[in-house]
Amino acid sequence: MKILFSNPILFSLCLIPTLLSLWVLQGKKQDLKFAQIRIEEIHKKAIEINRQNKINAAVFAQIKESDPKYLQKELETLPLLESELRRLETILVHHKDNAILHRRLDFLKSGQNNFSLSEAKRRTGEQFQEVDLSLAHPVEMDDEDVKKMLTSIEGVPINNYPTKQGRPQLLIREFDLVKETSNLGEDIFLVKWNLLQREAL
Repeated sequence: MKILFSNPILFSLCLIPTLLSLWVLQGKKQDLKFAQIRIEEIHKKAIEINRQNKINAAVFAQIKESDPKYLQKELETLPLLESELRRLETILVHHKDNAILHRRLDFLKSGQNNFSLSEAKRRTGEQFQEVDLSLAHPVEMDDEDVKKMLTSIEGVPINNYPTKQGRPQLLIREFDLVKETSNLGEDIFLVKWNLLQREAL
């Protein structure tokens, strides 16, 4: 033992295997740390893929169970500005000669202010088709009509308006809402939108 400590070269040679072992262990520790990080990344990706697959399955189920005539049933038949129409009828009982109010009432009763959908483009995929829809003309609505319309399109209940069965996947691509004042001094909204509808083949 005394020879080992008295000869520095021999002492250094004895330390080489120990230092090499420590260096190899440090490299293995780094490799293990990188492997652990990679496993965590793969685990996060697997969770995200699983979540996305569940969303896709729900979307495909919604599309498969959708009613192709949903928008015609729910929006094109939606009565608009009913409260204004009732007030105009009441006012005109006492003001029969008011031409402006008569024109407004005629407009509301004529069906010119109803939803009228126009199909722009249709694309077919493997499992569903996409249809670009827009309103043929802007529609006048009050705030309650806007809530009913958005409940039908978004499938989310707003206030006491329930959602309906058979809703296809609808994505609002463009939505214009301009606030105006009616002849009775009430707020109305001029609405125009474009939708993307996904439906079963």
